[in-house]
Parts: sequence; C-alpha cells; structure tokens
Amino acid sequence: MEENKESKYKEGKIILFTNTKKEGKQPDHTGWGMYKGEKFEVSMWNNISQAGNSYKSGDVKAPYVPPTQPESNDAPKSKSSEDIF
Repeated sequence: MEENKESKYKEGKIILFTNTKKEGKQPDHTGWGMYKGEKFEVSMWNNISQAGNSYKSGDVKAPYVPPTQPESNDAPKSKSSEDIF
C-alpha cells in the first residue's frame, strides 16, 4: 500500500529517505518538507571533509509539478526556493 505523501507534510519539518538505488551523482537521501505553509523537496548527499569528518550537504527546491498545458507568457510564475525563505 502506497503512503499518501500529502498527509506527511508538517509545518517546520522535513522527511528524508535513503536512496537505495543511487547511481552516479544522485543524492544519498531525498524527501520533502514544509515551511511557512510552502511545500518543498529536499536532496542530501553524504560527504567527507578534507579533515576526514563526515557531513551532509543538500538542496532545497519547490516541488516538481508536471505541466498540464503548454506554458504561455502571461501565466503566473511559480515560486522559487528563494521566495520561500
């Protein structure tokens, strides 16, 4: 049974899952979250510093929404991750 992703969004929280089928430069972890009522996607990579310490780095972006119709020049623009924070 597939979980309903919508019910997992909680204000100020993120959820990350390990990418078990990672290939190449794909993220080690992916997930989603919500901040100030705006949903976002999260991608994180495991890294090792020059001093040998492990850390995680990542990206945050607005969720992907597949286009439903051809875009026109007067269509409203979606918010970028910079607009959220």
